[in-house]
Amino acid sequence: MEEKKQRQTEKKNASFRNGYRQLRVCDLEAFKETLKAKLGYSDQTFRLRLRGKIEPKMSEIEVIEQTFAEFGVTRNIWGE
Repeated sequence: MEEKKQRQTEKKNASFRNGYRQLRVCDLEAFKETLKAKLGYSDQTFRLRLRGKIEPKMSEIEVIEQTFAEFGVTRNIWGE
């Protein structure tokens, strides 16, 4: 039971929803399209990674953080 809770916590930390919520509304679509182009994500893959259902690889984490920085978000990117 404890192990299941730990996995759920790790998945929440793999989500970048917190950073996505900090984006300006006018930047949401541009951010999404930019990240999809950089990482080759489909719409479905983007949503799964946004929610933390699929944990990003280290190389993807760097690209995600750099893309957020381009849009002015540099803190509290990871988590729900």
